[in-house]
Amino acid sequence: MDRATAEHIDAIMREISGRLNESIKLVMTNSPPEEFKSYRHKIGKIMGEIFLEIQEPLYAEHPELTPPDLRGID
Repeated sequence: MDRATAEHIDAIMREISGRLNESIKLVMTNSPPEEFKSYRHKIGKIMGEIFLEIQEPLYAEHPELTPPDLRGID
């Protein structure tokens, strides 16, 4: 995949993850604790899949796109 496409995909995945995180906050403030816990768990799985199946391979192919907080210590 070329770099421009990779950058665009990464930006989309970050936006999606951000929106999913917003949904967790919404459920946290408007739902009973057990419902929130279940929802957070399900969204965590989705976010994990986004990272492991899309972003991590993308960062392996284009390491310069890896966010600083995910880079190993040199």
